[in-house]
Amino acid sequence: MEGFEKLKESGKTLILHHWDTDGICSAAIITGFLEGSSVKTMVPRIGMYSLSDEEFVNIENEGFDAIIVADLALPENDFDRLVGLSSDIWVFDHHAKKKRSDLHQFNPVARGSPSDNYPSTTWVLSELWKTPLDLLTVLGAVGDKERNIRENAVYPSMEKYLQSARLTLEELLRMTELIDSNYRIGDVSAIEEAVSFVLEHQDDPQSLLTNETWIENAEKVKKRIAIQEINANPPTKGILVHEFSSSYDIISAVSRKLSRKKDVRTSLVIQTRFFEEYDRVYVRTSDVHLDLKPILDMAQGKGHVSGGKREVMGAIVPSDENEAFQNEVLKLLEAT
Repeated sequence: MEGFEKLKESGKTLILHHWDTDGICSAAIITGFLEGSSVKTMVPRIGMYSLSDEEFVNIENEGFDAIIVADLALPENDFDRLVGLSSDIWVFDHHAKKKRSDLHQFNPVARGSPSDNYPSTTWVLSELWKTPLDLLTVLGAVGDKERNIRENAVYPSMEKYLQSARLTLEELLRMTELIDSNYRIGDVSAIEEAVSFVLEHQDDPQSLLTNETWIENAEKVKKRIAIQEINANPPTKGILVHEFSSSYDIISAVSRKLSRKKDVRTSLVIQTRFFEEYDRVYVRTSDVHLDLKPILDMAQGKGHVSGGKREVMGAIVPSDENEAFQNEVLKLLEAT
């Protein structure tokens, strides 16, 4: 990849990445590629898909020579500010985003490729660098798609890897559950430690299944999610709406659980007051014929911090605007 090799000698490099399994594994893959150079990893405030003024100041003060954004669908104005901090910005992603010429952008979905061909940012990296499938690549995909990866276009090749590695999909699902427990309980330092851990133990899958701290965290998270699954109302015309409050970042996991309930086509989940004066809204669909991009466009058109793909959309909405926003989401869903 032209220019990227030079980052090994460019000085200090920052990897900004998502806090979930795909983001962690993507950061690990890139860190491994840049082995020997000065690399720092960082996630934005958990649950906030944008950088705060304080985070921008910290990045500026560090004086990075290059900035890499991995699996993180930042708002366009955040990218504008990053360009002002470094002339060497690299973006690796698979979310629906606008193509930009002022970035080294590697996002096949932004160029019009089918999202089913790129279930994760780890998959984008594997194809870009022409590396054979490995544990980190498939973990990123399973982390984003969970069991739905079986319906994905890339699953046959993943299945061959699993057979050769003597791993099962159930084991990969458990690994992603354990890795994601770090962000779900809000432990930023554990997320950064996870990047190093998965990189160091990528040839030892069992070590990812026996990490005692992750196991303890996952049990705490599991109990919180189970409460929401029990309390959820039945769906109406295939749409399940559920609102809850929690200090744990479990909205994505709750939406996945609810989307798998009987007669549910799409879940609309709201986590209130996760941030002061802001609520979180998450939409997930299992309907392969439904594209949530119009909802994402609506959210971005209103200036809400938001991101997503065909089957999932997340937005952060001022609490006093939440009800009106939910009504617009429901109108768009009911019209499809």
